[in-house]
Amino acid sequence: MMNKAQAYHRQQDPNRLVERYAGLVKRIGQHMLARLPSSVQLDDLLQAGMIGLLDAYRNYDAGKGASFETYAGIRIRGAMIDEIRQGDWVPRSVHRNTRRISDAIHDVEKEHGRDARDTEVAAKLDIGLAEYHSMLNDTACGRIVGIDVGSGLMRLTSKAMRDYGITQLQLVPGSGASMATSLTDAVFKREWIVVTAWSPHWMFSRWPMHYLDDPLGSLGKEEGIFKVGRKGLKKDHPEAWAFLTNFRYEDPGQLQRLMDWNQEKGTDPLKNAHRFMKEHPQLVEAWLKK
Repeated sequence: MMNKAQAYHRQQDPNRLVERYAGLVKRIGQHMLARLPSSVQLDDLLQAGMIGLLDAYRNYDAGKGASFETYAGIRIRGAMIDEIRQGDWVPRSVHRNTRRISDAIHDVEKEHGRDARDTEVAAKLDIGLAEYHSMLNDTACGRIVGIDVGSGLMRLTSKAMRDYGITQLQLVPGSGASMATSLTDAVFKREWIVVTAWSPHWMFSRWPMHYLDDPLGSLGKEEGIFKVGRKGLKKDHPEAWAFLTNFRYEDPGQLQRLMDWNQEKGTDPLKNAHRFMKEHPQLVEAWLKK
């Protein structure tokens, strides 16, 4: 049987209950927000707190001696903590924009058969370039900006986050193009950013980037670039075989510079190849030895 206090709360209109205790939810949310990263939004905490308030309304038992406000405060705080523990501290609007950007980049790359350019993605989203860059900056907040879902690098990054107990950041999938664009935007704004990257890549030639230490070896050992040929290639095409046998870079920076040149708007890869040959004649000569 319910006592009078229980019956009173059951009879209250939930809407009136929310109005009456909205201030309590807001006070608890603001108190918790002061101790959390700036990427956490008060509105998200308040929404979780309201769910906790309604849960308290359904489960309050005055026979246990606590006032409803005390009991509700516990439930509200618990609901907010549960929201935080999910590890997703990014507003829902950012999630929506992340999906929109990923879809737009995918469509552009499918149409053109190459990495998408910022102007093309912005046009696909029907927004201005400045607004697009602002959206990218928001998606990077509190996040590790990743590449394609299911890639080996994404799996290794997830493992590294578990190994090092990284819970304050969220690994967000995207594409190589969206990751590079987020990095570029952060560099221009002089803001910190963490991305999933690898060498050789043109980003290392253009920006002052460095790898984070990995003393546990979670990301694996250093890898190499391998050459693959078919059976009979040496006999059928001896010059091509000799070139592939001799082909090597003295350091990743050489390849990264060439990749960076090919990222420039309106560039001609063939002209860039000739430029590379002029700047590294001894290296190219070693490749062409028979």
